[in-house]
Amino acid sequence: MSYFNKLKDVEIELPNLGSRFGGEYRLEAFKGFEFPRRSGIIWEYPGTRRVALDWFGNIVTNIGLDFYGTNLFGMDFGHVGTDNTPELATDTQLGAFVAGVADSSQTAAAQASAPFFGSLTYKYRFLAGFGGGAVNINEVGVGRTVTTGNLSSRALTVDGGGSPATVPVLGDEFLDLFYKRRNYPAHIVEATGAPNDLTGSIDVSGTSYNYTVRPMMLTLGGGTSGSGSAWGWGSGLNSDFNSIEGFGFNTFMRGIALDETAVLGAVTGSPTGAASASTDTGRQTYIGSSNERELWYQWGEDNANFSVGIGGLVLKTRLGAYQMVFDVPIPKVVGQTFTYFHNFSWDRKVTWV
Repeated sequence: MSYFNKLKDVEIELPNLGSRFGGEYRLEAFKGFEFPRRSGIIWEYPGTRRVALDWFGNIVTNIGLDFYGTNLFGMDFGHVGTDNTPELATDTQLGAFVAGVADSSQTAAAQASAPFFGSLTYKYRFLAGFGGGAVNINEVGVGRTVTTGNLSSRALTVDGGGSPATVPVLGDEFLDLFYKRRNYPAHIVEATGAPNDLTGSIDVSGTSYNYTVRPMMLTLGGGTSGSGSAWGWGSGLNSDFNSIEGFGFNTFMRGIALDETAVLGAVTGSPTGAASASTDTGRQTYIGSSNERELWYQWGEDNANFSVGIGGLVLKTRLGAYQMVFDVPIPKVVGQTFTYFHNFSWDRKVTWV
């Protein structure tokens, strides 16, 4: 058996190919009753729902960033508390925890116009009396456990101007806490949505090939978590690089090789060219606090054997999809394998709208 490339011969280090994460919270209170008792079925009294505090930003914690590399989703439970100590990236729990509850729904979406981002919104419902009576909320968070600790996000409750805003919830009110995690692509002009392509060159068996990379399908995907376009940025953020399930279309990580006719598409579209799916995918062990993971995609001896060569690639994870084309097709014939790998990184988005 011959090999077209050993891994290091085609290594493409793209540390900025990835995502940036932001998030925001919203609180709504209402009156109602649970029937049957202990059923979790809540009947809401019409006209009692109020927006206790509209959308406001958060800080994605260091733990929250690490979750994406360690197969932990980190948004399973919503927390509320009463402390007003400013949030820090190093926070692991609320300052004065009152209650926590599991999410009751997840809704994926994609922003239809610039600035482009995919999002996943969680809803956490606290039953009436969760605070033992009336409670004044000054902080919220989402995390890995129902009790204190393991927060992937923490925020003080603030108004539209960024000033502290205490949120009173009556003892007979239910509380719906919403948390929306946003996933922003790299290599795009955020304000306009225009491409800001990543370019470079690689050496393959002594020949240099130029490449161009841009995000793709930025406005596709949506609905309940995991539904919608499996390639779109709105197809969900609750999965990571450990979720590899072979090479079917609806998997979390997949590569597509394109033939010599490959042409880049718009950031809202996809490239052209005849396609051949990867036969294997994998990833290196995540190093804590690195916020990046090395991924690889492989095409077997009987795959991607185009008449001239491989003209482009499509690289998909549940944290985003990117398209790539080469200025000159890379040749591959029957009996050779082709393996491509790169770094995928992520970070928090400090300022966003």
